[in-house]
Amino acid sequence: MLHPRYIVVNQESGWKIVHSGRRYPENYADKRQALCSAIALAEQAGSAGRRPQVLVRHEDGRFATVWVFGQTLHAEEDARQPWVVPRHKST
Repeated sequence: MLHPRYIVVNQESGWKIVHSGRRYPENYADKRQALCSAIALAEQAGSAGRRPQVLVRHEDGRFATVWVFGQTLHAEEDARQPWVVPRHKST
């Protein structure tokens, strides 16, 4: 079974998310915003029983996997990444 892939790419108009050959219409001002949105989309797919991945396409054409449903990649490095959105407790 293929794992759904959400790919974050840098376009002239900003950062975009591509999934199954389809570009989502939203433009993101920076990579962090695009990654947060891609991970949110992938989490929904993961909740539906799939094993999605989030990748970034670098300018040189390389792809780097930054998130996989149910796995922690490079745990020490991920803990320092700015795209991790903290969850706030309601008071």
